[in-house]
Amino acid sequence: MPPQHAPAPLPPLTGLLGSIETADARDYSAQLYLQPLPIDAADDFIHRTNAALLAAGWRVPQMRWPTSQPSGFVASDRPDFPARPTDLTLAQPEQPAQRLIHDGAGLGATWDSRAEGAQTHLCFNIQAGLYRHLVWEEEDSPLPTLPALSAPAGWTLEVIGGGGNGGGRASHASSLALLRGTGSAQELYAHFGGQLEGQGWTEQSAAGNDTLTASVWHTPDGDLALLTLSGRGPGLWQASLGLTRLLGEAAEGRSWFSF
Repeated sequence: MPPQHAPAPLPPLTGLLGSIETADARDYSAQLYLQPLPIDAADDFIHRTNAALLAAGWRVPQMRWPTSQPSGFVASDRPDFPARPTDLTLAQPEQPAQRLIHDGAGLGATWDSRAEGAQTHLCFNIQAGLYRHLVWEEEDSPLPTLPALSAPAGWTLEVIGGGGNGGGRASHASSLALLRGTGSAQELYAHFGGQLEGQGWTEQSAAGNDTLTASVWHTPDGDLALLTLSGRGPGLWQASLGLTRLLGEAAEGRSWFSF
């Protein structure tokens, strides 16, 4: 039988075998098991069922992907990939959406499928705890973005590390590279410093010698960044750029990771 205590409307599901429902004051969940379908009929069934769910007040969540653009040091031999759109739905037009949410009831739902022989076994999973996760995916990424930094003319740049992470109080992005060429720390610093200034960054302080330079920068968003250039040997330098963003208030229960 269908769920009896669902806090959001559920249209009748053709071929429903039964459901397992957990309803308490803290969390709601239900698993709706359906009769097996021919493999080539599963997508059409999900499309039709989703349409009924949308008519009942559910919706397909959106996901905001970071723009596909260089971030931090850019390798000399990096291929020129086309930019990715900033907004993508969770499913392509020809594929049925696999995740839905109901804002009024605070529910998230997913379609689970399992192929067995020539049949597909479907289960529609509803869970209150999933809602927060899917809604968070609609928000802009809390990770800061580094400007693209390219090597000076006559130099080669090899990216050897970088990424981002964060929690409820702060987030961080970094980029690490090796540079090969002929020149001084001051020349390298002037080159990368000019690129940062071109992005609206402002230098706060700097210090260095023939083998090391370090500088502190502020971004237009008020983030703090550190740029270092270290000599590793004749004609070989290591460059590091790290940026930290403090959040206005701690977001309880959240952590972000990006590699």
